[in-house]
Amino acid sequence: MNGEILAAGLAAARQHSIPAGHVVMLAAIVAIVLIAFGVVRWQRKRARAEQPWTSHDRPAQNTRSPEEK
Repeated sequence: MNGEILAAGLAAARQHSIPAGHVVMLAAIVAIVLIAFGVVRWQRKRARAEQPWTSHDRPAQNTRSPEEK
């Protein structure tokens, strides 16, 4: 009886396992999405760096005068 259950379990596992081709395709899709995300992020960062700075964008520099020491 135990052998029959084990054999049935193995047969069912084979039917429901994901074929290797599907795993490769899923990995390729994930890689493409990550690459696209990286390219978009890089382009936005580069475009932001090319924009001229305004006084609101600059970090506050030393606001203390030298006389306050």
